[in-house]
Amino acid sequence: MLFTNYSTSEFSITIRNAAVDFNFPPRRGTGIARHLTNCSPDAIDLINHLCIYDPDHRISAHHALQHPY
Repeated sequence: MLFTNYSTSEFSITIRNAAVDFNFPPRRGTGIARHLTNCSPDAIDLINHLCIYDPDHRISAHHALQHPY
């Protein structure tokens, strides 16, 4: 176990109770592609889909594994 001070049940309760409602102000990004100049367009597309903050709009693990990259 990674955290030796907690039992599994204590750790999961601690994590659940520590849920924080993050409310970040909207910001316009510059795009990750400008930092990944040696990546293929498919790689950049996958990274963009993985980095979506809202989990309802983020690509699922199942769909990520089916991505063309």
